[in-house]
Amino acid sequence: MTERKGKRGILLFGTYPPPFGGISIHIQYLADYLAEKGYRVYVASDGDACTVEKRNSITIYRYKMSRKDYMAAILRGKLLFSLREYGFGLMEKLPLAYQACMLDSIMKNHEDIELISAYHSLTRGFVATLVKGKYEIPVVVTIFGEIYSAPDYYLKRRKAIQFVVNRADSVLSVSQHCARSLERIGLDYSKIRVIPYGIDTKSYSPALDKAKIRQRFNIQGESKVVLFVGRLIEDTGLSTVLEMIPLLLRERSDVNIVLAGAKGDLTQKAMEVADRSEGKVSLAVDVPSQELPYYYASCDVLLATATDDRACMGMTIKEAMASGKPVIAANVGGVPEAIRDGETGFLVKPNDPVELARVVTKVLSRPGSTEQIAAKARLRAEDLFDKNRTNERILSVFEKAMLATNQR
Repeated sequence: MTERKGKRGILLFGTYPPPFGGISIHIQYLADYLAEKGYRVYVASDGDACTVEKRNSITIYRYKMSRKDYMAAILRGKLLFSLREYGFGLMEKLPLAYQACMLDSIMKNHEDIELISAYHSLTRGFVATLVKGKYEIPVVVTIFGEIYSAPDYYLKRRKAIQFVVNRADSVLSVSQHCARSLERIGLDYSKIRVIPYGIDTKSYSPALDKAKIRQRFNIQGESKVVLFVGRLIEDTGLSTVLEMIPLLLRERSDVNIVLAGAKGDLTQKAMEVADRSEGKVSLAVDVPSQELPYYYASCDVLLATATDDRACMGMTIKEAMASGKPVIAANVGGVPEAIRDGETGFLVKPNDPVELARVVTKVLSRPGSTEQIAAKARLRAEDLFDKNRTNERILSVFEKAMLATNQR
């Protein structure tokens, strides 16, 4: 793809770090990539306060809805009334109206914006497609596993999602599994284009020093390290990992477990498990993003224990694969699209600590075959999940949509 001489604007309507997570990391990577290609990039993200940040060709708007904003949204009575037919309750309509106001303000301030890329079918995707007609610009919407999380809720708002799918110039998803979620509410998913989110295969590398994190947690000699990376909450399957730990330590005295992730409702429980472990379990809360590659480098195996079908694929899985580490992952959602069982990682039953302990023990007992799997995982990550390749594919979708609109 050639560099652009001029500068045109693209608005990314999602979340920007901090905090770090799959979508926010993707938007950060994509914003940087678009700026390198000569685009002026605007990001509309929620935050703790209403602020504006500028980073070269990237402008980040963070917004927080206040009581005053709720009143302003109520005054947009016409929009609130028009939302009634889509099945939204009042407490859903107000944030939608506020986001529409916020988006409208950004569009008025930046006439160079020629495309909006919105994340999630509801609410951002819906709001973006609402304002599409006013500004006559293309909209690209990315859907995830939101329908799997609450199928009855989304079924009642089927008309709104149908509106998004019909009105968007292109609909993307990060896995076939999440694209198929539309079937749950009786909608056709055949036109959804699947583009996995990429990771930085240079930062996440088998060449990184594995001793840095081991030394920090006083992990000795040839001890094996089992790593969990994710938010310290129930949905990531952390409870299964915590229940597995005593089972694993009974089988392997040479194992250390490192739990790394953003603070959540299981933080206290994880701390209690670590305190009882006699130094075998280490907890790292809110790890800086620049340090995370060294956590992967330190481990012998990563655990990815998502609990249900909401999991589209998982950034931690791809980051570990790029780091040349085998992954033991719950066989849910789109995870099998990333991991080839027994070839580039291992799939296990979800929510089963006994099964998880058994497979971890088995994997750690076969270092030779594990090294082969890790090497294949790295190659698969380079081929499918390098952020430059995935961002190039996304930009191709954007440019096609902008070209088609300009030719009308």
